[in-house]
Amino acid sequence: MKLLHIAASPKSEEQSSGKRVANAFVDAYLKKHEQAQFRYIDLHTLEIPAMTKELLEAFESGKAQCEREQQALQIYDSLCNEFIAADRYVISFPNWNLTAPPVLVSYILAVIRAGKAFCYTEQGSEGLLHNKKVTLVVSSGGVTSGTQPKETCTAIAWLKNLFLVCGICDVQVLYCEGIEQMPNQAENIITTAIQHAKQQGAVWDTKAGE
Repeated sequence: MKLLHIAASPKSEEQSSGKRVANAFVDAYLKKHEQAQFRYIDLHTLEIPAMTKELLEAFESGKAQCEREQQALQIYDSLCNEFIAADRYVISFPNWNLTAPPVLVSYILAVIRAGKAFCYTEQGSEGLLHNKKVTLVVSSGGVTSGTQPKETCTAIAWLKNLFLVCGICDVQVLYCEGIEQMPNQAENIITTAIQHAKQQGAVWDTKAGE
């Protein structure tokens, strides 16, 4: 079993409530699955090449015209291969203006590729990533998990739909929200979210009756 924790917050763990919650989830999971292989990916330490016109042409043809393009293709291939080889994913990110940080969008576009994560058939797209699970950990200054459409984080629906195209149906969301909206309750909000994450991490992949 291979677990990737993909973190999109530029803040340190001490400053990022989302990272603290996600790390609590991961730690609880790994205690139950000691044989699992684990890798932490801080997206802000990666240099994902921008998809320029020239790089897109090289990407589609598979033929680089210069060393820079060849290096870029190798980065894309490496990220994609690592992603599809994993079995479990924890993706933590802050809700920025009702969406995800650009670095997460760039990463997802790099790893979710036709022919790798899904393919096209006469009946439409078909997912190639099976028996995998995703946990999204979303931190937000306001409360976005309610019923108000104008406050919904659009990145959650985007990621769920995209993973569904890839064949990943098991996607859960953990929230740490309202910290700026209710600053006097911030510590309690974070503590509660961490405790919930520990509980969920401990039972992720646990069969009924265990």
